[in-house]
Amino acid sequence: TRRSGPLKSVVAGIAGAGQADHSERIGRALLSAVGTPRALVTHDLAALFYANFGRKPGVLAIAGTGSSVMGQNAAARFVRMGGRGPLFGDGGSAYGLAVAGLRAAAAAVDGTGPLTRLTEALVARAGVRAFEDLVPLLSQKGKRSVAALAPTVTECADDAVARTCIVGQAGILARLVASAAARLELAHPVSLLLHGGLLTNSNVFREAFTEQLAGLAPTAPLSTPVLDGHRAAFELTRLNPLPQVVIEIFATNAAALLPTEERIAGGG
Repeated sequence: TRRSGPLKSVVAGIAGAGQADHSERIGRALLSAVGTPRALVTHDLAALFYANFGRKPGVLAIAGTGSSVMGQNAAARFVRMGGRGPLFGDGGSAYGLAVAGLRAAAAAVDGTGPLTRLTEALVARAGVRAFEDLVPLLSQKGKRSVAALAPTVTECADDAVARTCIVGQAGILARLVASAAARLELAHPVSLLLHGGLLTNSNVFREAFTEQLAGLAPTAPLSTPVLDGHRAAFELTRLNPLPQVVIEIFATNAAALLPTEERIAGGG
């Protein structure tokens, strides 16, 4: 909801805005388009993290289409792990789980791995006639289309091969959380928030994740972020000082764009 009076800041949490030069270009474009004197730009997951943790120590684990883990300690040291995309693995994500299932099914078809119900289930979910039809279909699709097959793997959790895929991918995410907590020297129990469809919508995956995490880094009762989306972005305006991962850009004529009382107070 917009309050009366001129807008003072525009905030953007955008995937891929992790690099300072990229963030500044985005900020300049926003200043030009919206006409505010100030812009804040950061990665969308950083906005989610700081909106919910503020300056408090904790860890955020994300397992959606992709995966990532980020955390900070009481000294405001921030770390981010994973989230490098499919070339570097994307382990613990819906994409990673779908790929693990597809590879296990391919091994079963080739006779180099155990038979699995995944072979028929993945074919049915994709709406093709045979497993080999998945190759040209998915080769033309993007990451999200592949990740959409992840529920097929979790639905086949009673299949030993599918279960191995689930436990393996959940373990990758659990180890990332444990590594973040260790690097930050966080006291146990670690405050942990879970975000992303694979963690919030799949009981099977979440249970596999928490079971493995319990032996690596004891955590407080798990919960999900209270603030997300535009509400998370808005919360960034309340932080002072701003985290290093948030880029702040001012318009060249910022003083002229501020309300009169603020220009007087600032000597403008």
